[in-house]
Amino acid sequence: MYISTPITALQRTIHRIIGSLYGVILAGGIIIIWPNLYFLLLVLIIFAGLTLWSRAFSALYYLFVTFMTASVIVLLAILMRHTDLTPNYLITERIVFTLIGSIISLVVSAILMPSNEGKDMLKTYRRYLTLFIVDYRKVSDVIDENLIDTNSLNSIYKTTEYYQSKLPIWRYRLFFNVFIYRSLILFLHRIHNMRMLTHILISGLDNLQNLEKNKDKENNVIVTDSSFLALNNYLKQNIKLTIAIIRNLQKLDRDEALELYIQLRQLNDEFNKEIEQLKQHNLKTLVITLREIETEISHLINGPIQHYLVLKHHNLDIG
Repeated sequence: MYISTPITALQRTIHRIIGSLYGVILAGGIIIIWPNLYFLLLVLIIFAGLTLWSRAFSALYYLFVTFMTASVIVLLAILMRHTDLTPNYLITERIVFTLIGSIISLVVSAILMPSNEGKDMLKTYRRYLTLFIVDYRKVSDVIDENLIDTNSLNSIYKTTEYYQSKLPIWRYRLFFNVFIYRSLILFLHRIHNMRMLTHILISGLDNLQNLEKNKDKENNVIVTDSSFLALNNYLKQNIKLTIAIIRNLQKLDRDEALELYIQLRQLNDEFNKEIEQLKQHNLKTLVITLREIETEISHLINGPIQHYLVLKHHNLDIG
């Protein structure tokens, strides 16, 4: 596990503590219960081999530390069989030294690791809102040109994996503010959900594209060109309003975002009425999806992360 970022430094320290404790328990139990020299030599060979084997699993650094610690304790127990250093002393010494080293590492990390959590969170907040804007603009592309980006889902999952990899450092920085940490995770999940809903919305636009040729014979409802254009206009206005709301959230202008949200909700009401008048039940998916996105936006506007960043923004030199 190479130390390339503060995240891996913190992870390595935790793995070191866990692995050392596991190794002490494993080797300590063996040298106390089976102190026979030849048996300990066999165990040492096995642990040494497992230490080399576990190097292949870089993500499981604690596994390597476990077998390495166990090998060291067994080796010392063999070398010091005829001295006053008892197995209990070796076990206690290893635990104490490991804890002292870990405490030193954590204290130094707390001092040296970047203290700009507020700026980093605002940057992340704006970045993921931008990702949603990029995705939502694709709805307009589909309406105008019927172009669907088949790689959008891969992009959504990739960015989700990225923010999940940063959760340990945010947890560390917000150790004494668990509520904000959980709110940050919830915000990131909401953005992920909104991006997935956008993909569903794009997939459901096929039904709208076929409206000009559709005729509901059972109810004798003909979908005219004007109806088709009206639905398209509703969607385009929705896109414009939604993006404007997200832009205001990025600027931490909650009041303006709230005013635009009220307009968005009214627009979605009108869109729903239009769909009901046309009696096109296959378009209900569009209505439901837009409503779900509307609900998520409402949570973003009223969410604690928005209020928290507004407060931090007044104390940070962020443009």
